[in-house]
Amino acid sequence: MEDNRKLLAKNSFFNVIYRLMNILFPLITSMYIARILLPEKIGIISAAQNIASYFTLFASMGIPVYGTSFIAQIKKDTKNFSKSFMEIFLINCVLSLISTVIYYNLILFIPYFSDRRLIYCLTGIPLILNIFNVDWLYQGIQEYAYITIRSFFVKCLLLVMLFAFVHDTNDYIIYILINLIAQSGNYLFNIYRLQNYIKLTLNNLQFKKHLIHIFSLFMASIAAEIYVLADVTMLDIMTNSTSVGFYTMGTKIIGIFKGLVTAVTTAFLPQLSEYYINKEYTPFSKLINNGLQFIFSISIPIIIGLILCVDDAIFVVYGKNYSLSVGVTKILSVSILSVALSNFIGLQILVILGKEKITTLSTTVGAISNICLNYFLIKLLGIIGAAVASVIAEICVTSIQIIFVKKFVDFKVKFSKVLCATFMMAIIIIPIHNIKIILVIRLLIECILGLAVYSGVLILLKDEFAIKVITFINKQLIKKKY
Repeated sequence: MEDNRKLLAKNSFFNVIYRLMNILFPLITSMYIARILLPEKIGIISAAQNIASYFTLFASMGIPVYGTSFIAQIKKDTKNFSKSFMEIFLINCVLSLISTVIYYNLILFIPYFSDRRLIYCLTGIPLILNIFNVDWLYQGIQEYAYITIRSFFVKCLLLVMLFAFVHDTNDYIIYILINLIAQSGNYLFNIYRLQNYIKLTLNNLQFKKHLIHIFSLFMASIAAEIYVLADVTMLDIMTNSTSVGFYTMGTKIIGIFKGLVTAVTTAFLPQLSEYYINKEYTPFSKLINNGLQFIFSISIPIIIGLILCVDDAIFVVYGKNYSLSVGVTKILSVSILSVALSNFIGLQILVILGKEKITTLSTTVGAISNICLNYFLIKLLGIIGAAVASVIAEICVTSIQIIFVKKFVDFKVKFSKVLCATFMMAIIIIPIHNIKIILVIRLLIECILGLAVYSGVLILLKDEFAIKVITFINKQLIKKKY
């Protein structure tokens, strides 16, 4: 049990570093690209990537989640490990090839895409690259240190190329190519490293046992992704590229914080799978409640902080040209909690319990409600309407999942102290926000003082989660001393 806790702590640490890099690097690139390409070009690129994402969804078909969970369960089965990997890998290859063929047939022969055909052709290249996307293997065997180091190297290369080659709005094609090179780099490292874990075999492969679960997850994933992708698709059709640009930059800010909140809980999947397969239900339930407590403790202050300070953040990160992204970001901030919960419950707990149908049901309801709401609200409110539709849909998804999963898991989450600490944080931030000083300085003061007050109040109230974090940090410091 002690070894499992140490392994989980180590994996969580590297996963947090990995997620933090996925926050820091996109933040740096967004600050640069937003000022260089401006809303219209960003909107054009986002709309093209959005179309390609529908096909990437089919190419992946739930394999990343299923592959991680399945590999985690059989990682000690040396006899069938390579065989099982090859089965999932070949399914992924076939799906990626089918998606690529369909996508390029649509792009090349449908007149709607003719004006921006080059952009659509380039943004479709990740479909074929998806063949080499085997991150699920490394996550399943809990190689988070490798994933983190690889990602750091590739992201540094991406930054260098961006600063070297992208200098004005006409360089948007170069920007797309640089992103493709970075993605290819990740996959090449993955494939090269496979020789350390996998022995290639084509003997006695069985695909059916995987296809049932993969298809179930695909139905859940497609519904989940459609209600995410529908916003941009419908905005592009019903408004214009500039509106898509404003909306996209708002969602990027929210995406950064969603990544932060899910950073630790994502590392729980292999350990939860192992507990459940070994019928260790007490630690299984305890780990679930720790994950939920973490989500509430981190999400609630982030949501309130964004609502109060996001205008400063957007002007600092993107510049004054993106003032229309402020309202979108404030509304979408509410979804941070619901998305984190649905990610943890729907794509981890329910998958492990074999209740993928519940995830499919909830995300289907979310997709239908989002498309319907988008149709009416975008007409009335534009990009604000798209944000409202997205939040309502995500709350619907999470609510359905919670109602069903409570039948199988006993939730013991306390967040009254979190609400109290968040309230005190808001009291400090509001007057600071009205002080007329340099934006960067004001934003830093808001963040530092807000975090200090929130953490301090939790400690004073002897919040269980805060005490656990402090105890963990103290243990790590003591280890380093000796």
